[in-house]
Amino acid sequence: MLASMLMESAFGGTLNDVSPEILRKYTHDNGATLIAMESAEDLRDVFVDTVYTMETLDFQLQVAAMEGASESVTEAITDKVKEKANLAVQTVRTKLKSLWEKVKGFFKNVKTYILSIFQNAVKFVKANQSALKKLDLTGFKYDAFEYTIDTEGKKMAETIQKEANGIIEFVTQMAKQQESNKANSTKVDQTSTQYDSYKEDRYNKFVEREFGGSKEESDVTKYVWAKLRGGAQNESDKKVFTGSIDSLVDAIIGSNGVIKAFDNMWTSQDRMFTNAMSKCKELERLDTSVYPLTVKGAGNLYSGISKLSSLYNKVIGNAKTAVSEMVGDYMKVIRKALRYKPAKD
Repeated sequence: MLASMLMESAFGGTLNDVSPEILRKYTHDNGATLIAMESAEDLRDVFVDTVYTMETLDFQLQVAAMEGASESVTEAITDKVKEKANLAVQTVRTKLKSLWEKVKGFFKNVKTYILSIFQNAVKFVKANQSALKKLDLTGFKYDAFEYTIDTEGKKMAETIQKEANGIIEFVTQMAKQQESNKANSTKVDQTSTQYDSYKEDRYNKFVEREFGGSKEESDVTKYVWAKLRGGAQNESDKKVFTGSIDSLVDAIIGSNGVIKAFDNMWTSQDRMFTNAMSKCKELERLDTSVYPLTVKGAGNLYSGISKLSSLYNKVIGNAKTAVSEMVGDYMKVIRKALRYKPAKD
């Protein structure tokens, strides 16, 4: 009964339309790694479109002006700049949409995996519930982590979403400055430089501030691992418990709490993409006669959202591993308890 309840309405909203091809490719095991690798390649493409190509054309325009090129030549280059600026923003939106589809597939596979783990465990516990209630566990001992998947997973996801909102707000403010300063090339250049500084520093500073003090991938992974296990650093930090296993049984039976935490993690990431796509469409509607802020805004948007999405996936992937570990460990203890015989006086 409970197993069927877990599956009922397990997926909804944007997860309903994930293609079979995406689901096959971005599995719960390798999806996060594969997405990160492909995002790195996309970041290079976005750099070429939003920075290299645009600066090359801008240089050509400056040279033409310095050499006294005819009006028709400078107009041709200017038209090319506008055309490439529009294409660059469109490219960013296309890549954002593609990334969104990939993370949908990865998350849906993760959740399917988690549901299957809990279903099997719940089925066993329900079948043995009567026997579990009658156990005499005097002197019974076991060690386990104090898992905090539901609380800390949700907190980390909310922290990432807050940073994403900050990136989107920054892009919004820069776009507004472009509109008000587009006739003033000096102000546009100054604002463009702000973009460059922001793109270089903000993500690293965010990770160092919110994920353990280091931007190194291995350190961030260790931080997330510990957060999901009540601050434990390794196996030796497991706590020893004596007697009742009610908390373990309750954790299995009450698995909806953990599943809801995963839903919250997805809702945060889904919102991030929804807002980013909306902002990208706004950038496409801006006047590209002064291109740097529109194009750099789009490039910043993709860079920030791509990196934060990888961080989301790291949290979700580690939370999946923690769930698998938790259920496995708890079930071993429950089975051991069913075989336990207290020592006779």
